[in-house]
Amino acid sequence: MKKWLPLSLIIAFGVLCYSNIFNNEFLFDDPDIILNNKAIRDIFNLKSVLLTNYWHSIANAGLYRPLVFFTYALDYHFWGKEPAGYHISNLIFHLITCWILYSVFARFLKSRRIAFAGALLFAAHPVHTEAVTGIVGRAEVLMALFFLLGWLLFLKSESTIIDSPSGKINIFKRNLMLSAGCYFLALCSKENAVVLPVILISLLLRWDHNKSFYQRIENILRVGFLYFVPLCIYLAVRWSVIGSFSPQGTEQFFHNVSSSSVFFTMMRVFLMYGKLLLVPTNLLCSYRLTALSSSLFEWRVLFSLVGVIIWFCAALRYFKSGCKGQFGLFFILVSLLPVSNIIRIGDIMAERFLYLPSVGFVLFAAEMWCKTVCGRSLEKNNKFYLMNALLLLCALAFCLGTIKRNAEWRTGIIFWKTTLRDIPDSNSGYFNLAVCYREKGAPEMAIKVLKRSLEIHPNHIPTRIFLAEMYYSAGQYENAIRENTVVLDRGEHQSVVYKNLALNYIKLQDYEKAREYCMRGIEQASDAQNALYHTLVRIYLNTGDMNNALFFALKAVEYDQSDVMGYILSGDIYKRFENYEKAEYYLKKALALDENSHQALDYLAAVYYRKHDFDQAIKVWNQAIKLYPDDEHIWYYIGLTYELKGNLPAAKDAWRNITRNHAYVERVKERLHRLTENNGR
Repeated sequence: MKKWLPLSLIIAFGVLCYSNIFNNEFLFDDPDIILNNKAIRDIFNLKSVLLTNYWHSIANAGLYRPLVFFTYALDYHFWGKEPAGYHISNLIFHLITCWILYSVFARFLKSRRIAFAGALLFAAHPVHTEAVTGIVGRAEVLMALFFLLGWLLFLKSESTIIDSPSGKINIFKRNLMLSAGCYFLALCSKENAVVLPVILISLLLRWDHNKSFYQRIENILRVGFLYFVPLCIYLAVRWSVIGSFSPQGTEQFFHNVSSSSVFFTMMRVFLMYGKLLLVPTNLLCSYRLTALSSSLFEWRVLFSLVGVIIWFCAALRYFKSGCKGQFGLFFILVSLLPVSNIIRIGDIMAERFLYLPSVGFVLFAAEMWCKTVCGRSLEKNNKFYLMNALLLLCALAFCLGTIKRNAEWRTGIIFWKTTLRDIPDSNSGYFNLAVCYREKGAPEMAIKVLKRSLEIHPNHIPTRIFLAEMYYSAGQYENAIRENTVVLDRGEHQSVVYKNLALNYIKLQDYEKAREYCMRGIEQASDAQNALYHTLVRIYLNTGDMNNALFFALKAVEYDQSDVMGYILSGDIYKRFENYEKAEYYLKKALALDENSHQALDYLAAVYYRKHDFDQAIKVWNQAIKLYPDDEHIWYYIGLTYELKGNLPAAKDAWRNITRNHAYVERVKERLHRLTENNGR
């Protein structure tokens, strides 16, 4: 019982810290990564789950995390779009990580008392809220879980390595092979795990300090090779899937920033990370407004540089003294290297980046607490009780801070309002708050927020385009036209602006003006013009000119042979022409490009329905309903097709899923009433 008591207390404390997250919504990056991600909607489609880049809709995002995607697919399979299940999974992964961390510390420090103190602080640290409470922070948690498991398995080989008769490490021992496997899984969770071999080789240097120089070098090479193999496999798979090893172009935060400026700025960031680990207050969701530094002689840069040098020197003393607390300082520095922008990444800093480095912090804190203050004896003196009370107070303070921060992640609106309270001049904060208002169906509030955003940054084109879209949603078409025209007057000839202008004129039924802007966009837009061809199709469908509608749908496909919507529109128009052979051809082309396309599946099933190939229609609609289980339109037509086949029980089973869409509810009632009357006759 004594063995399991510390683990039970750590897990119970972790549950307490995150007990208020289960009613939290999807927010921040959650909707894009999870709700809008077609790749995770079918757990049995492993090809889609494992061969999609993390930012599935952005080709050059430079992120590949298949294991995280797999867990999202599992959650989607069981929970659908209910966020509570995803939060449960995140908390479970966090608690498992705490458990493994306790085991690592107990073996590494040879003290369950210190291991308990470190794991308790880790379980409650407020800086972890972005990683645990934020659903997409799961990448950090899973990466740390397998990172620590790989470390634990390596520690279990310590006696074998030290007592090896030949002095050489046998890398084919079970624990070492399993450790290398965990390294691969950690890399498949997040790229930051790349530094695990550095941590393990640093431990090896201490274990081998009594061996000859050549034996030490040989062992380092053996261990390096052991972990180099899974790294190469991961990099090869990553390149084959996303075609890059890192974020590309404008996806980098420091894109087009000089290396010296990156170095000076990141010195300050490292010290800010140290502050967040030591005193986790004033937590933010975004640090992108952090001012860049361009000179060594800025006082903040000099102060930070001195601080980091002292930190670095203290960390290096581990290799001489063997002090485990100093190894914690070394661990923080090494685990921060992947996010130090040596290789440019998508952000300057983030609290979620501290999930793994905080392992080093709690190791340092727990070791210093025990060694420096309490001593290693178990003598129950006044100092012992006092310092245990201080540890408990610190853990409770962390717990309260985490609970408070969790509440700020309750909804997108609360989250971004809290952010704007702390960063009142954040243009991106207002932008994201407007996104939340749009998702809640409140375009008027979104307009108000975006106007405030433009007061701060009047030249921010994406905000002005978004404002124009919100005017459109609110039915304020003249205001939308005005904002889009301002964008054009400032020389931003983006196809989305021409498209939005055309859509507003369509609403005003000025089809000639709408067509004019589409044609201007095709001539002048600086980016892809597919959407303009799509809008022209809509214009001609509205005016009943089917031939021109088909012409521009085919033009879209000719312009871009990977244009899924172009194929869908072509197939739909051929369906209207009752040319089912060509309709089927174009819709299948769309599905070859995007096998999860809602419209392509629906339209293809409709083609089979019209051809009276009811079995094939049901097959395709069932494929669609697996991906979109809440689509009551599809449920209605599945039921209707079963009814036409004479299978009324199956039709009723399908129609039972229709509960919210009033129009379809009434249609079902009408059909069932008519069927009852016919059976009565």
